[in-house]
Amino acid sequence: MKRDLISFFVGVAVGAVLGVLVSDEDKKKIQKTLGKQAVRLRRELTHEHPIREGAEKLKKFVKEHLG
Repeated sequence: MKRDLISFFVGVAVGAVLGVLVSDEDKKKIQKTLGKQAVRLRRELTHEHPIREGAEKLKKFVKEHLG
């Protein structure tokens, strides 16, 4: 808990310093890049979930019928 609190405050401090030092154009570029990354990760996660469910169903089927 103490380590998490320290990490949080360090993150806030770094964010504040970067917010002051980074120009508005760079902030927009960073936001755009992070937005693209978020969209890509959401796509990957939505495709991963059905695959994981299918693998679990296959494992269950094998256990029930062959085990």
